[in-house]
Amino acid sequence: MLSAPKLGALMGVNWMTIILIVVINTLLIKFLWGLVIPYIFPRVVEEGYIRGEISWLGALGLSILLGILS
Repeated sequence: MLSAPKLGALMGVNWMTIILIVVINTLLIKFLWGLVIPYIFPRVVEEGYIRGEISWLGALGLSILLGILS
């Protein structure tokens, strides 16, 4: 007879899922920032008020912030 998995057995799967989601969100934010921000605000990017590219650390921070807010 099969028994249900213990709580600790699934913790690794949960952590891997969370890490995978954060990595995917970070990649999407970095890619989309480089495409969308210069297209929406070309003059502001040229004058240097907004960066046209975002760093990996900035994308990770934005991903975590958006994850907390959602």
